[in-house]
Amino acid sequence: MCGISGIFSKQALPAQHILSSLSVTKHRGPDDTYLAALNEGKTGFFSCHLSSDDMKRAFEGPGDCRAAGWIGYNRLSIIDTSANGAKPLYDEAQDCLFLMNGEVYNYKQLAGMFLAGEKRLSGTDTEVAFRLYLKLGDDFVHHLRGMFTIVAIHPRRHTIKVWRDRFGIKPFYYTITQNHFIFSSEINGIFSTGLTDIAFDKERLAHQLYFTGSLSPSTIYKDTRSLEPGHCLEVDTRSFTCKTGYYWQLAYQPAPDTISTEEFLNDIRELAALNLEGVSETGKALMLSGGLDSGLLAVFLKPAGGMEACTLYSDSGRHKHELAYTRLNAQHAGMPLREIRMPAEMSLEMLDDFCLAEEEPNISPEPAYFLSSQMKNRVRILYNALGPDELFYGYGHHVKAKKLKYAVSLLRCIPGKLFPWHKREKLADLKKYGLPVFPFISRSVAGWTEIKDLFREENTHAWQHPLETVWQQAKNNFPDLEKCDVLKQMSCLDIYYYISSYHTFRSDRPAMLHHIEMRFPYLDHLFIQKYFNVTGLDKGLAYGNEKPFFRKHIKHVVDPAILTMKKTGFEMNDSWLRSFNPGTLKEGLSGLIPAEAVDTFCISPERSWLLFSLARLSVKNNTR
Repeated sequence: MCGISGIFSKQALPAQHILSSLSVTKHRGPDDTYLAALNEGKTGFFSCHLSSDDMKRAFEGPGDCRAAGWIGYNRLSIIDTSANGAKPLYDEAQDCLFLMNGEVYNYKQLAGMFLAGEKRLSGTDTEVAFRLYLKLGDDFVHHLRGMFTIVAIHPRRHTIKVWRDRFGIKPFYYTITQNHFIFSSEINGIFSTGLTDIAFDKERLAHQLYFTGSLSPSTIYKDTRSLEPGHCLEVDTRSFTCKTGYYWQLAYQPAPDTISTEEFLNDIRELAALNLEGVSETGKALMLSGGLDSGLLAVFLKPAGGMEACTLYSDSGRHKHELAYTRLNAQHAGMPLREIRMPAEMSLEMLDDFCLAEEEPNISPEPAYFLSSQMKNRVRILYNALGPDELFYGYGHHVKAKKLKYAVSLLRCIPGKLFPWHKREKLADLKKYGLPVFPFISRSVAGWTEIKDLFREENTHAWQHPLETVWQQAKNNFPDLEKCDVLKQMSCLDIYYYISSYHTFRSDRPAMLHHIEMRFPYLDHLFIQKYFNVTGLDKGLAYGNEKPFFRKHIKHVVDPAILTMKKTGFEMNDSWLRSFNPGTLKEGLSGLIPAEAVDTFCISPERSWLLFSLARLSVKNNTR
């Protein structure tokens, strides 16, 4: 786990640009840092003020060195915590410098299959991936199970290749112009180089406000992109041209439900074991709720020594209600539980911390940030049970869609005026774009027209509807999409977009700010692909019986009371949404959104927090 940055330019640059990027992303790798200069086919390595003593003994500082190419690496040591694990991975004979942010869970298996007898410098999964790349070339990525962004640089060939994991768990941002290619694990890592302008793209910002997440390759900034999940990027560092393409796609090859409970539980057992491979006996915890997904994971993670559970609760409302079920999950698994109480109020300092933790606006404070702040210095890994809801139909919109799919034609005949005004545009969108995009419609806190009205001085009539954008993109990425039934289509969109652009996005940086790696055992591409193809997952689907296939196979494994618990999940106190000063909202949005538009838009706490978090982000950008 780490943070990576790179700068490639047509002109030689001093090291300060890459050092600035490494400094603002140092939280991603507190254990060590190195940088490298790439000039005329030659590669030189350096330490800096962020480096460990071992690294400083191995390499000198960059001094007044100038180079057309710079890369930087901040390391959070998870596997092989020795100094050997921090060494640069460079093969001069094959002209390759290799960086990875993330984890390859099956690295021991791959080492046995492909690297038996070969000498390695360390015991890291990164080195296994590196040597696999040297041996297999681009095909190496098909063997990896895990979460990763991988960068392979070939200085003499003037080529850079980047792979992002199949569900976009680990981020990769980049800016490419006629003169520069700049990349980083965080948007701040790009802006801090001082080589690119910070300016919102208002159409893409409007899309983000609709989805409450930027769907790759989009970001809310004009010159910054993110690599799509399951894609590879190739850059020519002479012409600064690039091309992208997918290396993995979710395929639909329907198979009847012939999976036994034993087979299903063995698959879960394998996922747990895979995520524990090479992990130390201490410094790991499971984010535990009172629900099915984390309750099942607790049972299979418990055999790992030193594993504890942690949860959030408040003194009132549904959070207090769920705590009793969380305790049942912990007791049933035999796992110690750390109960973290959410404060009733938020300080001004905490307000800013929450708003800036994710680099994008949100509709509420992110619980992963608060939980990670409380677990800092206790753990290095937090396990998260994300995935089964999207795969096995665990949301209310799945139930609604199943009921509506036989009446969608009738729905088109119902006049919108029969609905409350705030639901009419959502109904119109549902009629126009269909049930597959219903999850996006139901989650949006405002209609597209309302969001466009925020930008009153803009030529918004030419902006493409975000649902049209995502549907076109999805059909290109998944040729089998239109072969699927409605629930499978919804699942596919949620797995590819909502998981990467919302859930994992809102976990990665908030956790890394506290030197914690967030892992998602259920988000294994072989597991997802296998069960996505199972037909009949919706048999028995109803309110109170969401994820019927999942429930059927785990009912004898979790505490029986958990099966009847109403779904809630990790959320912050509702009172936190009302704890900011509305006056600072308009001040921060000055020049971006007119004050009168703000007044019209902010009719709910979620909408207000969405614009407040945008305002704080805007203020930060203006003071860089």
